[in-house]
Amino acid sequence: AVYSGADLDAMRAAGELGATDPIGHGTHVAGSAAADDGSPDARTPYAGVAPEAGLLIVRLTRGNSQSIENDDLVRAVGFMFERADAEKKPCVVNLSLGSDFGPHDGSSLWEQALVRNVGPDKPGRVIVAAAGNSGAAPVLPIHQSVHVSPGVRTSVPIDSGDEGGNVSVWINFRQATGMKVGLRGPDEEWIAPLPEGQSAGRNRSSGSDQYNAAVVHGANAPESPIQAGSQAAVIGWQGTWPQGRYDVLLEGEGDVELYLQAVGTKKSRQAAFYGGVREGTINLPADSPTVLAVGATVNRVGWLSKNGQEIRVRAPTFDTAGDIALADATDLVPGALAFFSSAGPNALGVPKPEIAAPVLPIHQSVHVSPGVRT
Repeated sequence: AVYSGADLDAMRAAGELGATDPIGHGTHVAGSAAADDGSPDARTPYAGVAPEAGLLIVRLTRGNSQSIENDDLVRAVGFMFERADAEKKPCVVNLSLGSDFGPHDGSSLWEQALVRNVGPDKPGRVIVAAAGNSGAAPVLPIHQSVHVSPGVRTSVPIDSGDEGGNVSVWINFRQATGMKVGLRGPDEEWIAPLPEGQSAGRNRSSGSDQYNAAVVHGANAPESPIQAGSQAAVIGWQGTWPQGRYDVLLEGEGDVELYLQAVGTKKSRQAAFYGGVREGTINLPADSPTVLAVGATVNRVGWLSKNGQEIRVRAPTFDTAGDIALADATDLVPGALAFFSSAGPNALGVPKPEIAAPVLPIHQSVHVSPGVRT
């Protein structure tokens, strides 16, 4: 269904508004983009970037789920541009979302479908996407880069985190020959290294272990999610698994980039590499050369809460490459890049993000009554 602003106000007044913002992220982003400018009839003194712009908002999640399906995202972006064309207005689609799983060069099928909506032949259309929050490599390393030497098996360790959920690893090969990919669990080798064009799985359904695992190597492997033309492999496991160290097993020769995305059942500690690389953590779809990627900068170092308490935000101290935590947390520096902001370039070497904007922290719209944190 499509509702106007007047429709939503009327439904809210009547207590009939079914779709709400339980997390608050969408409300905050909408306010940052187009909150009014503090005129006498305004509801807030905090103006957005474009206070006179109209808002076209699409709810992407289904039911009570917080996940977003790629197909739904593609349809939503197409719908927004179609509505703007019908009203003969330019349109900037903001995507404050992203994924760590994928080729990181804009070549995934769903990213290609997104960018077909923009380009030199489609004036008045822009897609903007968040660079991502994967830049804090010492805190939550999701990207690893290794070189595999011939005749030597290379193991890339992963901390399992929670004992259940799902883990997905995308592997890009560069200037590689004879590569094989496998997976070792905490107890034994789960899947022996496979050459390109092969896939294999492992299933367990006894005792406390209830999981499925798989390795798919190459676009020509059975049931491969890898697009044609990519030198890549994927590894995944889901369910309830033994905790401990897992290893991606690599054989052959070449440079390898690995990207990990995980969700734990308890969401207390998700799976991650043992150490990582900040460079190249730009999220999908911000990695696409056609999408304008936006990094995050520090807006201020603290604020006063509603009850007068001073609140300050601190950040871990990293080395110059951003890969190693060196000391205790320090005060933020206004104007500096936020420590968690994902970094480029993408897998093709295209510099990313193109721009950066104040994010940490920002006073803006909230989805519930404000409390002491504001």
